[in-house]
Amino acid sequence: MTDTHACTCHDHDALRPKVDDVVQRMVGMFAPEPSEHAHLDARLLEDLGFDSMRLLELAFNLEDLFTMDPASMGEAPPVGTVSELSEYLAEKVCTNEATLPAMEAVEAVIDAAALDFL
Repeated sequence: MTDTHACTCHDHDALRPKVDDVVQRMVGMFAPEPSEHAHLDARLLEDLGFDSMRLLELAFNLEDLFTMDPASMGEAPPVGTVSELSEYLAEKVCTNEATLPAMEAVEAVIDAAALDFL
């Protein structure tokens, strides 16, 4: 499958590893079997065992973290691999439809989620 919305932002190469880190940490935390980082090639459903409720939780938290306006989202985030989700979010940041969160904000969400899952 070819992505027809590939990011053309000049900072994409610098941005993508930062987005990858956020997404890997968030997916790892919200996975049914939490881990510190999810591998980029891991499939959300098949490999990590996400169900619809966990996917919604992850999506809402990523939407908040990346300060995305739900009304402006023209399509649902991909539920394939962690890498596809990361590329989707990097594209949103490149097109100013989202903002890369500070790591402190990511840590706060992860800490709050850890308490919820206890």
